[in-house]
Amino acid sequence: VAVPPPFFRLAAALVDVSGADFGRDAHNIDSVPSLLEGGIGTTDYDENGDDQAMPACLLLLLGFFCVFPWLFGVCYVHSRSGTARMAGIVSTFLVIIGFGILVLVYVNGSRSA
Repeated sequence: VAVPPPFFRLAAALVDVSGADFGRDAHNIDSVPSLLEGGIGTTDYDENGDDQAMPACLLLLLGFFCVFPWLFGVCYVHSRSGTARMAGIVSTFLVIIGFGILVLVYVNGSRSA
């Protein structure tokens, strides 16, 4: 009897077949959950957008040192991740406030000159 390589044994161990009723098709490969249906290695991480939270928060933090990152932070306003969306909203708010202050300083500076 040939022993399968370790990768295939690991992949077979990761297949969740609990509650599955394969019945007579127990040896039919089509009855095993596929990778695309969430059988092996899928998580909610891909669907909820949490991979966008770190860059959005970094842009928000960098914006306190230089205003330009806040302009790019605006791109995260419609993110699937709640954290990234909140960082995008705060970045948008800070860009608007910063632009308003810049205009006020420019207008007041030109009047006094």
